[in-house]
Amino acid sequence: RGAVVELGAADLAMDEAEARLLFDTAGIALTDAELAELVRHTEGWPVGLYLAALALKAGASRDAAGFSFTGDDRVMADYLRTELLAHIPRGRVSFLTRTSVLERMCGPLCDAVLGRTRSGRLLEVLEGSNTLVVPLDRRREWYRYHKLFQQLLRFELNQREGERVAQLHARAAEWCEGNGLPDMAIDHAQAAGDADRVARLVATHAPAAYAVGRL
Repeated sequence: RGAVVELGAADLAMDEAEARLLFDTAGIALTDAELAELVRHTEGWPVGLYLAALALKAGASRDAAGFSFTGDDRVMADYLRTELLAHIPRGRVSFLTRTSVLERMCGPLCDAVLGRTRSGRLLEVLEGSNTLVVPLDRRREWYRYHKLFQQLLRFELNQREGERVAQLHARAAEWCEGNGLPDMAIDHAQAAGDADRVARLVATHAPAAYAVGRL
């Protein structure tokens, strides 16, 4: 009967016009290119845009390509630690930081990378608890983190367990190769510094990719 309206993250995201009003109100002048990049980078997340405004007012630098606002920016990092990580159990924070090496993830991939089980169920719980986990399909099999959140988690991982990063990428590369995802396997093998695996994967899969026009 039209009595229910569902509002999701996409409905609540700010577009460029709304973001322009926010920055104008804060007294911050941005070029169209800078504004578009910020909206793209924050995915229209109102908190992210507001914190970007605070960072700019606090003297954050810009480069020729526009203002780069990342999850390890002090203002953003402090907000996310206080509002999100501080309220999450330690074991779950470890899951979040270690899986931040993944651009997209599913339960079995997370299990392989972390050496655990039931990661798929935890991903569902994290999505349901509004922990900036974004489903990538309607079956809720593949997910990704909000880009700013992922950057913060990677920053935290490097601070806490920097020596573990290469190993996590190596495990991801092995799983992706064994599950028919050569592009992801190559990316993770590169991040792990495994030149031999990269060379073998490229040699194996490049001809087929080239044959279908993926130059």
